[in-house]
Amino acid sequence: MIFKSAPSLSLSGSVERNNGPVIKYAPVILTLPHMLGAAQEYRKLVKGLEPNLKKHETFIEVQHLTGTPLQGGKRVQFNMFLKPINQITLTENLTTSLVPTIWVEEGIALNQEMVNVLKKSLINTLAVLDIVHYTLFIAGIIVAVVSVVIFISQRQKRVAVK
Repeated sequence: MIFKSAPSLSLSGSVERNNGPVIKYAPVILTLPHMLGAAQEYRKLVKGLEPNLKKHETFIEVQHLTGTPLQGGKRVQFNMFLKPINQITLTENLTTSLVPTIWVEEGIALNQEMVNVLKKSLINTLAVLDIVHYTLFIAGIIVAVVSVVIFISQRQKRVAVK
């Protein structure tokens, strides 16, 4: 990731626009929160990580008849490598490690009004169509049975007349 332009503060406190490269390369590593799924060698260097698949995975809940998404969520964590810098003596005893910096969570869920619209316009219509489907199927079977009975009775009458 290369940043070409970013705001910077001057000593007077005003915001200036710096059009030159601010950071040549920013080594940002994306993971799931609490480094879920990351190698143990990275997780063991950071205390307090509690990866939990149920809480930290990406998910989407879909209505099974229509395929309409009802709710979903994506969680990611931005990490950067923390390592010693030769010119700064304070960092000379640091162990190189991947450190969580920012956790971003975004999600969406249909509100009750939209769920009601979905239910009224689609689900109820599908339920009615289901009833019509089975009613027509049973009516077809009844017509077929009645047709066979009439056919057999007409045939027997012809045989009896001869």
